[in-house]
Amino acid sequence: MPELLLNNSFKVYKLLSPSLSVSLSSVLSSSSCITDLKRIITNSLYADYQSKNGFFYYSDSLFDMFNGNSDDRRGKSLELKEMDEIVEIKLKKEVKTVQEKNYELNYLIIKSKNKDQIPLKSQIFIFFTEMSSYSSTILLVKALPKFNSLMLNFFINDKGLIIKNLKISSIFLKNCLNINFDKLIKYNSDLEISFNNLNTINNSLANISINLLSKNLKTFNKQEEIIFTDDLFNTLNKLTSIDFKQLDITKIRCNLFYLMSDGKLKFFSHDTEDDDKLIWRILTNLG
Repeated sequence: MPELLLNNSFKVYKLLSPSLSVSLSSVLSSSSCITDLKRIITNSLYADYQSKNGFFYYSDSLFDMFNGNSDDRRGKSLELKEMDEIVEIKLKKEVKTVQEKNYELNYLIIKSKNKDQIPLKSQIFIFFTEMSSYSSTILLVKALPKFNSLMLNFFINDKGLIIKNLKISSIFLKNCLNINFDKLIKYNSDLEISFNNLNTINNSLANISINLLSKNLKTFNKQEEIIFTDDLFNTLNKLTSIDFKQLDITKIRCNLFYLMSDGKLKFFSHDTEDDDKLIWRILTNLG
């Protein structure tokens, strides 16, 4: 299991290639791609550095507060060439087989070789592609808004890719709960579910969340033929007179994963084979 997929919060996009026969890895590994991308990122960082914008401003302010003048840390101002040497872009590719299908993973990581001079944590971009057609890719992003925008603009404007926000349906979220219910019980997980489309007067209660402790969760689904969410919604309907089957699920939070309808996700590690199965099951069905 790739460690980068665990314990990191991601924003997920749908990335479409203009050519269905072109592997994204061939685009990323082209001679100009990383060079052009690094130039764009370095130039943008250098502009921020000169004007002390972004994290340069905040890091210098904190350094001044605790250690005196921040010039003591840098010694002298960075030149563009020096910044180019400090900024590093790493590209790694691997192939994963899930249920007899091959998936290509390309990891693109932007990092600083010297965090005293450029206080930049790793910016992570993971491209997940089903290899039978290369027609679409799931892009998982863990990055500051600045780098997110730079990357998306680069692939849209320079590489001609089509990138859209990925919306996760209520049906998908519900299926994730039902499929993984046994694991929730196994790991004594609490559960939070959020809903919307709750029609009330003046929309005073348009959204609602329910929280179930692990001990309460174990009271459901005693019979195998009963679907967990059906059992749960019927119980909630009796307690609240709200028909939860008519509402859309917008968020699931448990000890295994965190999923939102707007495309945010996070997988939590338990260091077991269950992690592997759960993560690939979700990723291979997101697209």
